[in-house]
Amino acid sequence: MGMDDSEKLASIEGALASNVPFGDWRYIDDCTWTRYQRRAELLAERLPQTAPLAAAMKQATPEARFRVVGDPVFRATLNDTLGELQLGQTPSSLARALHLLEQATRLLGEPAPASPLSLGARQVHRIGTELHHGWVWCDEREEDAWGQGFRDLFEREGSSSALRTPHANATATLSSAVSILEELLPRVTRSALDHTHLIAVTDVLDRTQWQNKERAFPYGSFTTRIIPGTVFLAMGVLGNPYKAAEHLLHEALHLKWYDFQHSHAVFRKDYQAEQSVRVRALWNRPLPDNTNEWPVCRSIAAMHVYVHLALYFELLERRLPELEARYGPLWGYDPSLLKHEAFERARYLGLAVRRTGEGELRVAGQRMVAWLLEMLEQLGAGPEPEDNGVHLLLDLYTRESTGFRLGAASEVAAPDWERARRERLAALLAQELDTARQLAASLGDSGWRPQGPDAPTEESLKRLVQASEQELTRAFQGTRQAVSQLLRSVPAASFRDSREPGTHQPLSELVRRMVESSSLELHALTRGQPLAERAHS
Repeated sequence: MGMDDSEKLASIEGALASNVPFGDWRYIDDCTWTRYQRRAELLAERLPQTAPLAAAMKQATPEARFRVVGDPVFRATLNDTLGELQLGQTPSSLARALHLLEQATRLLGEPAPASPLSLGARQVHRIGTELHHGWVWCDEREEDAWGQGFRDLFEREGSSSALRTPHANATATLSSAVSILEELLPRVTRSALDHTHLIAVTDVLDRTQWQNKERAFPYGSFTTRIIPGTVFLAMGVLGNPYKAAEHLLHEALHLKWYDFQHSHAVFRKDYQAEQSVRVRALWNRPLPDNTNEWPVCRSIAAMHVYVHLALYFELLERRLPELEARYGPLWGYDPSLLKHEAFERARYLGLAVRRTGEGELRVAGQRMVAWLLEMLEQLGAGPEPEDNGVHLLLDLYTRESTGFRLGAASEVAAPDWERARRERLAALLAQELDTARQLAASLGDSGWRPQGPDAPTEESLKRLVQASEQELTRAFQGTRQAVSQLLRSVPAASFRDSREPGTHQPLSELVRRMVESSSLELHALTRGQPLAERAHS
């Protein structure tokens, strides 16, 4: 896109925010309220004492309906209670459910009620002044049934983290993140945040580490169907407003997608994620639990997010000077690179679902994939590269290089494992260089050698056994830079059309085996455990 296409970008944003049925928050909200109205009526048929709830929902003001029916504990309570009764089971927490639903019935009759879960909080910080601006979880609160219900849901999720009240700097970062989103994507942000009723900040389980700036977080953010209408943000993303904005938008879009699915038949009858066709997320590490093998439902959810993020990064890059003047520097956050990744991943997922996964979809799902691909085309994503996915494999390959640190060996590892893993790292780098030479020879360059000041040699790799951490890092990054430069210089179609000697497979398979096997072993080496130990951990 050129510099004079701001109107086109605004048109794309408008479509993402207001398309019916896939984007418009008003339409999706109307469907959601109708769905929950029907659930309340079904519940009243099985529990007559809840009949006033259905009547109150029907008579409530739009604001009351938004605050109460949008409350995560209310939704989860209604969903779980009705679900257990429909299965012929006695609800496990029936007394508490009846208490919560009775309170919700009363709140629905108030002209401007608060979210029920917020009533027990000692302080209620909202991310803005409008109705669609959710509130931020306060961990210091009255331990009422609502608070207990939310903590129980969080425990069920099993996220390996702890809820916490964010400090003033974190809430200020969150407020800046919302402002950035509303400046860049006012309509998309309005539409996405409409589905975000609560923002819960989390931290590591060990509270003694909460002041440790070097602590490692198990994730950046997440949402879950178990806890409706809630975005979970790790404290680790609340140090940079641009990164916080990305995560907030990402998760809010997931919540919007969940709400859409409540009232639209996206997947075929009896669809189960466990049995779904798989799409391999080539940019993710191929761990033994196959977390990079995505079912169609996850692939579409991720595609939906990536399309919106591509627009966010495009606009962020364009308006960077004025935003940095108000919100501070990026601190290594690279919107150009992230835009490229979002484009490529969204296109790859959409085309993969269209090729192999359309049998898992009903008409609504097929039309949504087609609509998102159309949005990508308008954004300028262009045709699919002809390299059989090598560009996505290289995203993983270079990302591992940027964040590489061998670190200390595990305390449970054998005493000689430290030397052994340095030897294995040297062998791993030698294997990667050998693969690069094979590829170059297949393309007619039998004399290829790595170039650059940190380019490795056979002698320098042998010395890695005695090298310092800094020397190890320099050797690793120098090797991967040399290999990446070679791979990125190869015409895309050559990975598809040229053949690997001996196997007659496309050269893309040679690259895939190298990247995935190296990535898997690197995961073990940097954790300080040999592969055999890791398999049992």
